[in-house]
Amino acid sequence: MRLAQRSAAALLLSLAAAGAALAAPRVPASDDEVVEKLPAIAGWLDAQRKLRRELAQRPGDEATAIEAATAYLDLARSQGDARYAGQAAAALQAWDAMPIARTPPAVLVMRATVAQFLHDFDGAESLLKAALARRPADPQGWITLATVLRVRGRYDESDAACRALGRVGPAL
Repeated sequence: MRLAQRSAAALLLSLAAAGAALAAPRVPASDDEVVEKLPAIAGWLDAQRKLRRELAQRPGDEATAIEAATAYLDLARSQGDARYAGQAAAALQAWDAMPIARTPPAVLVMRATVAQFLHDFDGAESLLKAALARRPADPQGWITLATVLRVRGRYDESDAACRALGRVGPAL
């Protein structure tokens, strides 16, 4: 019986090793290579398709880019698929090469919201602080910063951001 157990164990180990070899990461030959396409977005309304076309025509339009990024991030949340968060980030790519000091604060807040979704809390905090330094009356910036700080266990700082929100935001 011991021989049969050893043979079975050896077979399982060799199958596991073969499976691991097949699971090696695939590295694209260039950044232009498409490795996967997201499925068609079921349930997207005509307005959302129109928004996507507008973004393609005017990628540097701040309002359109933020609206598209918001729609993609909502989809990432509802579908539980972080790839749509990548689409949200791509909607904001017109500002990628721009220094943070010249990037519109609303774009910084949206980028931070995407970073928060992807659990890049350091990046989100940095972007939010840069946006709030230039636009301290931004309620979305304060609530997002309060959330990021709370998740990180920095409760006193989170409470301070909530107080700032109370000073600049609408009455709740």
